[in-house]
Amino acid sequence: MQTVAATQSSVWSTRQIRIDTKPPTASFVSLTNYAYINVSSFIIQLSADDVGGGVSEIQLFVHYNGASQFWNYIGNASPNSNGWSLNWDASAQPDQAEIGFAAIVFDHAGNRADLNVSHIQLDRTPPDSSVQELPLTSFSDFYVVWISADHLSGVDTSDIQYQDNGGTWTDWYTKTNLMFGRFTGTVGHTYGFRSRARDKAGNVGNWPANAQTFTTVVDQPTLTMTPTPTSTTTASPIATLTATATASSTVTPMITNSPMPASTMTATPTRALTATATASSTLTPTAPVPHIDTIGIYRNGNFYLRLANSIGYADLSVTFNPAIQPYPIVGDWTGSNYGLVKV
Repeated sequence: MQTVAATQSSVWSTRQIRIDTKPPTASFVSLTNYAYINVSSFIIQLSADDVGGGVSEIQLFVHYNGASQFWNYIGNASPNSNGWSLNWDASAQPDQAEIGFAAIVFDHAGNRADLNVSHIQLDRTPPDSSVQELPLTSFSDFYVVWISADHLSGVDTSDIQYQDNGGTWTDWYTKTNLMFGRFTGTVGHTYGFRSRARDKAGNVGNWPANAQTFTTVVDQPTLTMTPTPTSTTTASPIATLTATATASSTVTPMITNSPMPASTMTATPTRALTATATASSTLTPTAPVPHIDTIGIYRNGNFYLRLANSIGYADLSVTFNPAIQPYPIVGDWTGSNYGLVKV
């Protein structure tokens, strides 16, 4: 390059010109996609670099409630020893699930780089937590149930404490994902319980000042089984009533007109009647035994008679030689107390 002064001769000078067409590089340090913000004042930290002339400016923008088409300028980041940063005040913004941040990074040559993070939740409200009501009295082993809920980011863990007879609070479960626990107490002691929870944004609820529920441990009743006496029935001896009619008689037949062979007359005993007396004194006779025959029947050389002059079956039989006919027999056939000969 040559320059000429009005009164002087021309002078030559040299200048260096650097051509820079490469954009800078940058990234968010304190924010990531799907991150949580649980404070109203938050430092947005970035890292930026440029191999040409260096970074000259970083502009920051935000959008709310997922409306990425509407970006709001929130300021320029300032350089510091850790990179570039901006203190963002979100106190005027309600809790919400979809916030996005964008940055435009310029170098000294005017090149720019664009970057953003999204799906960030602004959640500054701690979750609710409570212990379900217990009965006034419980046995030594009982279950405690607690419920935690969060309106935005969701419950992460819960803490449970108990106190014995109104004493100091003692940690029972810390940062647990459980929703119930089995507690073992001492008879006569009263136990109080309280809970708190933390959400995924890092908000932690406050401990209640007093127990949310309490119960007193009592003795568990002992179940005594008294066996019912077994009744024993002793059967009374069976009484057997036996009646036997025995006929013992000798009949001498009358012989007329012809000699009569010797005959044998055998008295046939009557059937035995047996009755059994049960425990209720009811006599049940056994079934009657069929008689040998009726009076006046002649069969197989035997003639069946009855000793008594009364109605009934034959109780006497006479055996004779069937070859001799007729065979006279004397008896009181008419009930006149006189013996008559019959054939």
